[in-house]
Amino acid sequence: MTKIPLQLLAHLIRRQCVSTDNNVLLFNIEGNIVEFGLRDFCLITGLKCGEYPIEDVLDATEENESMVKQLFFRNNTSISRQELKTAFNYHCKSCTDEEELVKLANLYFLYNVLIPRQNHNMLDLKHVKMLDDKEKFRNYPWGRLCFSLTKQFIQNVVKSKRKSKNLETESKAYAFLQGFPMVLAYWAYEILPQLASGEQLDWQDLEDNIFLEKILSVVPIVASEEEMKSEYFKYFLELENDRLDEEACAMKESNMIEDNEETEEDDNHRENKSKMVHDTSNKVKVVQEKTKVKIMEIATNIEKTRPKRQPKPSKKVLENVKEQKNARGKKNDSPKPTRHSPRIKDLAPSFDLQISQL
Repeated sequence: MTKIPLQLLAHLIRRQCVSTDNNVLLFNIEGNIVEFGLRDFCLITGLKCGEYPIEDVLDATEENESMVKQLFFRNNTSISRQELKTAFNYHCKSCTDEEELVKLANLYFLYNVLIPRQNHNMLDLKHVKMLDDKEKFRNYPWGRLCFSLTKQFIQNVVKSKRKSKNLETESKAYAFLQGFPMVLAYWAYEILPQLASGEQLDWQDLEDNIFLEKILSVVPIVASEEEMKSEYFKYFLELENDRLDEEACAMKESNMIEDNEETEEDDNHRENKSKMVHDTSNKVKVVQEKTKVKIMEIATNIEKTRPKRQPKPSKKVLENVKEQKNARGKKNDSPKPTRHSPRIKDLAPSFDLQISQL
């Protein structure tokens, strides 16, 4: 792929969705919301996309002391992209210091490939000063800067399309590219297997054979084992580890809160249970007291209706009764009179009268 596939980029850009994340672009590809983020940009370009360094701001005095600026640009107060192109073409033939020439080549590549600008636009002198420190320039997150400019360019194109309905005006919106939109085309070839042939398809072919297909498969980019071990991908591994740690901490806190809530519930349950037992015990006592009072009342009523018992005779009375019984027994021991025994002296008159006396 030697040319930028503008038709493919146009199809993607017109399918852009609103994203609240500054590090993510969203596209609606036939109902599939696909995410193109800083991580995908890093995997395709191999550029470092970490956070900007804290010492990213340089004062004007340090910028004026740039060795690269003094050597190639005669210590100009500003440098345009056209002046950079002229200096590069001239010093590539005349400069004998290869190390300094490599620095100039890095600056040329940066402003013509990664963050291209119009010829009349000025270079950021902070980037020129950074060339004096090779390690600082190499470790700078150019990928993040490049992605930010690419995202800004794509969003500006969408805004320009909304302002005008003229097709010719819209095509001019694609004429000048900022950032590195070529990465977006490479990304499309990665996630859409239907583009695997690599042929340059025109607008209608893309519309009919790719984006209007009834079954359009979208395959997200997955980092290989080698890419995950690379230096430029280290930042995203750290982000993933931090995210997992945060989730683990959040889960731990959630579990602690749940445990505390369960403990409070258990305490409340035990307290309620103890209160119920206490209330039940009090109710039982009240019932027992009422039952006891009722039983006493019943016993009192029975006692009142029962006839009075004779008092127990004293010992002397018992002895008298016993003596009387004994005396009565002795009297009864005499023989009883029979019909043939002598009659007991009877003082009653005799009724033996003769019939003649009647």
